Order: sequence, then C-alpha cells, then structure tokens
Amino acid sequence: MSTSHELTPPQLLAILRSRGLGAGIAALNAGVGHRYTGVYRMAGSCLYNVQLHDKLGQARPEALAVVELADSFCQFVLRDGELMMQNTLHEDHLGTHPYRGVLLAYHGVPIGDNAGGLWGTLCHFDFEERGLSERQYELLKAAGHMLYPFVRHLQGSAVSQAEQALPESVPVPVPAPSPSPSLPPRLT
Repeated sequence: MSTSHELTPPQLLAILRSRGLGAGIAALNAGVGHRYTGVYRMAGSCLYNVQLHDKLGQARPEALAVVELADSFCQFVLRDGELMMQNTLHEDHLGTHPYRGVLLAYHGVPIGDNAGGLWGTLCHFDFEERGLSERQYELLKAAGHMLYPFVRHLQGSAVSQAEQALPESVPVPVPAPSPSPSLPPRLT
C-alpha cells in the first residue's frame, strides 16, 4: 500500500461515523498484511468476538467466537497496554502459552470505556508471521482510543455479529425456553 493511500485516524473516524463498525474494521484491516482484524469484548473470564474482518471473506471460525481470557493473547494487552508480536515462536515470555506457534502474528491494543476502565481489545492477527510499520501501529493505537462509542452497545455474548449489529428497535429472534422440569417439594 503506498504512503499516499494510507488510512489516517480522521479518515477512519469518518468511516466509522458514516458506514459503521464493520466498514471501519475492514478499512483498518485493508492497510495491514494480517488476515484478521478483530474486536473482543471482555466479560468475566472470557473474551467475546463482537466484530471480525477476514481478508479471505470466510465465516468466523468458531474457535475465535469466545476465548478464555487466561488462554488469550488479549490478557497481555489488558495487563500491559499493548502486545506486538510478529512471530509468537520468537516470544520466550509466552512460555507454554496454548496459542504460541499456532497464531503467529498478533498486534493488539486496549479499547477503553472512556471512564478509565477497559472494555476489550482491538487486534490484527494471522497464522503467518506479520509485522506492523510504525504508521500502522500508530493507526491501530488511535483506533483503540476511538472505538468505544461504536462498540459500547455490543454486549459480548455468543450471538452472531449480525444479531449484535441490529439497531435496538429490531427484535432479535430468541428461541422459546424449554419447559423446566418440576422441582421436588421443599423439605422443611
């Protein structure tokens, strides 16, 4: 990508405002070599993928939908404020991390909640070794700072991205609850 066509933070913000989160994440991904760019919401001990762009246009792999915080690279982003790894095999501090060598490239920054708390993470990742230029890193960091207003309504659940992207006025179909078995009477 030539320097004259690199996305700037104001351009990214304009895309987010005019075309939404999906278009913004796609534009962010277009400027890097990484296959994926994702947004993960932290909720309890899990991270929920609320937006994912795949350069290959494939459906989100189920393994990326919900990730245990303790098994994630995002845990280091939330702890240290960023994580930049071109090839996880060369990162000795990962020790026996379950995704070391599986996911090779990972570059992530936190998404704050504008009140000093952490909402989740924004990351570029790939199964192949990938680096980030200084400009790409600065854009990723700027995006992490600007995303909260565009993601705060996403609740972090296992529902599909399409269902989460619906405006609040559109009902999301919910399966009818199955009848619960009768409980035995209380012994007093």
